[in-house]
Amino acid sequence: MISPQAVMGIAQGVVGIGQSIFGASKLKKAKQAADAAIAGMETKEVDPLVSARLNAPMPGETEAEQAIGQSQTAALGSAKTKKSGLAAVSGIVAQSNKAKQGLAVQKGQYKIGAEKALVGERNAALQSRQQKQQLQTSIALQDVGAARQEVSQGIAGIGSAFGNLAGSGIFKKKQTTDPGSIA
Repeated sequence: MISPQAVMGIAQGVVGIGQSIFGASKLKKAKQAADAAIAGMETKEVDPLVSARLNAPMPGETEAEQAIGQSQTAALGSAKTKKSGLAAVSGIVAQSNKAKQGLAVQKGQYKIGAEKALVGERNAALQSRQQKQQLQTSIALQDVGAARQEVSQGIAGIGSAFGNLAGSGIFKKKQTTDPGSIA
């Protein structure tokens, strides 16, 4: 006949094994759900318009160049005489050069602004990817901790079961008495 302590030990062993199996199953489903949620997270990407802006001409640049050329042509057309025309040419050229320099400064500022915007977009995209990676790492570490806890609980349950079984005397050899032995 099995003692109540042995029955309790067997029951604890079954509960420990069941707890380990149930915990592992639950952990697997939770990990799959977390992985799916993370995979579905959007991360910031570099806006293609910001990237295109870096290599695109400045808005109004072509029109400004045309206006400078038209202004220069009109000024040269109004200088009709040799004497006044020669004196006016240097002023016209100087004015055209000044306008072209102003346009070049505007282009440079536009280019710097485009570069700053692109750098900002790239930094934001990098930070977004890093946050997602940190979340994935955190969840992975939590999964490791949960798995360790499940294993520890299962081992503790099984160890407790063996302790109860051993205490019940189920593992002891039954002593047989030999009628011919000397006591």
